[in-house]
Amino acid sequence: MANTHLEEYLDIKTFIKQYPQFKEGQLRWFVVRKNELGLSAAIKRLGRRLYIHVPSFIRWVESQTA
Repeated sequence: MANTHLEEYLDIKTFIKQYPQFKEGQLRWFVVRKNELGLSAAIKRLGRRLYIHVPSFIRWVESQTA
């Protein structure tokens, strides 16, 4: 089992505060398309709350090419 730390998961509002280069609408677009974008490891839903696993999300961003 992976050694995951809960502080690596941020809700969308907290994520935006820490990483203001991302906007809420942009993140919600990623959430809707997480499977087709390859973000299912980085975005988790617990009940009605969404959480972003920061290390996985950063790895995804770095893997994108322009």
